[in-house]
Amino acid sequence: MNAQVFILFGTQDIAKFNETTVNKVEVHLAVVRLPDVTTDLLVTLNHTIEISQQSSSVGAPISGREEKLAEFTAIVKTLNIIDWGLFGA
Repeated sequence: MNAQVFILFGTQDIAKFNETTVNKVEVHLAVVRLPDVTTDLLVTLNHTIEISQQSSSVGAPISGREEKLAEFTAIVKTLNIIDWGLFGA
């Protein structure tokens, strides 16, 4: 597969269910550029890294950053396109 991959990370403050309090979410993005079929794929993984004490999600488990980074890396590294016909190829 002829591809370029661009990896981005960031954090986002998100309120759930119209709550006024926010939780912090880490966002992992991979843009996979496929020039042979003039298409880009976007792979995303979001996970909570901080829950406000006033959130309805308080007490929910939080995965470790290293664990989620490893998971995201595995997803991107093992990406395999089986049917190139999806892209008109």
